[in-house]
Amino acid sequence: LLKTVTIDLDEKTIEAKTENIEVKKISQIELNRFLKEKTEKSYSKKDIEEKEVIILETYDIYYSDGKYTVRYLYMIPDKKAFDDNTVEDSDIYINSAQFKYENNIYKLVNIEVPSKFL
Repeated sequence: LLKTVTIDLDEKTIEAKTENIEVKKISQIELNRFLKEKTEKSYSKKDIEEKEVIILETYDIYYSDGKYTVRYLYMIPDKKAFDDNTVEDSDIYINSAQFKYENNIYKLVNIEVPSKFL
């Protein structure tokens, strides 16, 4: 872990921040591809047919005991939403997944049941 301490003498505040070097090793693009693939696989073929998983945002990425945990937002617009240019009206879901990253390969440990975001 990398620790940064910021002291503001004018405001008389101290801020301590810990960064996890392990989290910096993973690529955002590769992580989004991995999450998209695993999210698609968590749905039945019938539920995902004619739809596309779009990862909107990943956040709260933590590393502990050899495992990463990430929270992410995604949507699953159907072909009609793309054709009608109404993708932004699609429901947004929030989820979390736990995975390992070994030898440049992502391995799913657990994926939660998603819930609607707002």
